[in-house]
Amino acid sequence: MKGKLLLPESTVMEAISAVENSPQRMTVVIDHEGKLLGTVTDGDIRRHILRGGSLNDLVVILMNKDPITASLGATKNTISFLMSKNNIISIPIIDKNRYYIETIHITDVENFGIKSISSKNIFSCAVIMAGGEGNRLRPITEDIPKPMIKIGKMPLLEYQIKSLAQLGIKKVYIAINYLGEFIENYFGDGEDFGIKIKYLREDLKLGTAGPLSLLPEISEKPILVLNGDIYTTSNFQSLYTFHEDSGSVITVGVVDYKIDIPYGIVEVDREEVQRIIEKPSQSYLCNAGIYVISPDVIKSVEKNTLTNMTDLVQTFISRGMKVNVFPIYEYWSDIGTPKDLENLRNKLLQIE
Repeated sequence: MKGKLLLPESTVMEAISAVENSPQRMTVVIDHEGKLLGTVTDGDIRRHILRGGSLNDLVVILMNKDPITASLGATKNTISFLMSKNNIISIPIIDKNRYYIETIHITDVENFGIKSISSKNIFSCAVIMAGGEGNRLRPITEDIPKPMIKIGKMPLLEYQIKSLAQLGIKKVYIAINYLGEFIENYFGDGEDFGIKIKYLREDLKLGTAGPLSLLPEISEKPILVLNGDIYTTSNFQSLYTFHEDSGSVITVGVVDYKIDIPYGIVEVDREEVQRIIEKPSQSYLCNAGIYVISPDVIKSVEKNTLTNMTDLVQTFISRGMKVNVFPIYEYWSDIGTPKDLENLRNKLLQIE
């Protein structure tokens, strides 16, 4: 499978498009003769963004200039060995002169035992925080919990559930409080949705992290935690890989939020003008309500105690533990306000 190929003058934005449309979640950069220069993965792009890189930068800035490759004519056993040894799921094939031939994906050689790599690289389960009252969406949320608001063809929570099932996650816990019976009656045990669903019932309001203390068991693998009021097309498989590679105990999904100031900003020293900046923009990384939580973190959450995710993150930062961010460049939205809800519905009309 070749997919879209990039040239040295291609931009990071073009790389994003190529990676998103590639089943391998990887694209290659070739020179004008067709020789392989490097590869670009989803993780390469996100690390570039975290370093403050621009989407208009040239792709050669972030590409892996020394990727693992296989030679033309290599057997499936050889390719399988290279993938397993280097813990990768895609590998470019090149000839003896380094001309790019194609990219082989893990599924092309799964009959040779490589399939186990993809099956193990997944969250043990997901937890969706769906117990909030949605006060800013009144009167809509007077009779229905916010995650059950219909945003397209189905409730927002159903989009989340089906996305997780498609990813390969087998079990989802839904933390419920306000009008929780509405959610339970709709989803039941999850059999109709291709996934096993259990419920974490909050007798008291436990915040955005406290329900983790209600988990009946804690796996040795990290879990995915989502707020029940968000919609995103972000790749959670990439999030898992990003978390594992970073060695962090918590990974926080973030979105880039820009504020455009409609006036010229005057910088002064006492009464003297130093410079005027015309209508600047300020950019912030904002919490997207998506987290990867390692098992030791879950064990530390106190039972029956109001705990927000921000408090949990700060606790582990203060302990000197590694907390990373995962930049989300794909579509993301919450439904915190009526305007947010309207925008998301309009977006889904375009998609569907």
